[in-house]
Amino acid sequence: MLDPKSLMKDLESELFNYTTGRFLANDALRRRERRRVFDIPGLFSIIAKALHCNTEEIVGFRKLAEGGFNRIFLVTLDTGLQLVARIPYPILIPKAYALASEVATMDFLRSKGLPIPKVYAYSFTSKNEAEMEYILMEYVEGTDLSQIWFDLKADEIKSLMSQLAKVESTMMSISFPAGGSIYYARDLKELSGNEGIPLEEENEGIPLDEQIKSISLEKERFCIGPDVSVPLWYGRREQLDVFRGPYEDAKSLLVTGAKKELAYLDQFGSPRVPYQHFRREYYNYEKQPPSDHAKNLRRYLRLAPFLVPDDDSLSAFCIRHPDVTDSNLKVSTDPHH
Repeated sequence: MLDPKSLMKDLESELFNYTTGRFLANDALRRRERRRVFDIPGLFSIIAKALHCNTEEIVGFRKLAEGGFNRIFLVTLDTGLQLVARIPYPILIPKAYALASEVATMDFLRSKGLPIPKVYAYSFTSKNEAEMEYILMEYVEGTDLSQIWFDLKADEIKSLMSQLAKVESTMMSISFPAGGSIYYARDLKELSGNEGIPLEEENEGIPLDEQIKSISLEKERFCIGPDVSVPLWYGRREQLDVFRGPYEDAKSLLVTGAKKELAYLDQFGSPRVPYQHFRREYYNYEKQPPSDHAKNLRRYLRLAPFLVPDDDSLSAFCIRHPDVTDSNLKVSTDPHH
């Protein structure tokens, strides 16, 4: 039997700290931003409730991986069942909105038949037994594509890309009434006080009693709410009371980022050297006043309406995976799958 309390004795262990590598600049700060101490016995209790088992049945708990914004743990039960516990680093923004949206998006796409891991439980606040935000999800067996890509034969690459294209096609064929991020209506109501723009589900072929059951379960109602794109929330931008969606049309989407940045410059702007080094020579290596950037943003706002295509089909809202890389894809090496 695994004793969760014993895992809490060493708070400097890899369970709570970033150990994948080091950073070329500001190493101590970057690792501190990724340190997350949480209550492991509390997490075990949450897992037991989610899977309807006893904490004594948890026989394995180890760090599986570390990403850009999350730490991943592999949990093993004595039955052989494995699941993933994922916790965000303190640097994830906007933490509550992003986590709530990710869970709802995964569930929504899974309901469309896409190969998405099942979520067992989640919390977008740290007010729980584990004292942290978390997602408990199905562990997907497979091999990272990055590990086998260069060993694949031409026909294997063709098969893989064909499967990937079908998944992308299914995702992009789903229409949405507005732009933004997907949430459960109940979660968005808790986060923002409103339920966003509802997603109308197709009920064709579903028995009436099942439709009524689905409607009665508030958690299963999806909606479109604020956009969780990092540029809208980064740094002190998170403090701004500005519009971040949902977007009623393409024009609204195009102008929101610029209006947010104007609000940021108005409240927090200060003279700085350009972020991109090649632009510093243009300003004689002197600090650029925020008014210069604001002037360019206002010019962009005048141009933005003309960037929207006349053909509505070219500006329809759809979903796509933002980061399809070989390290983010798992493939089965089993010839029977």
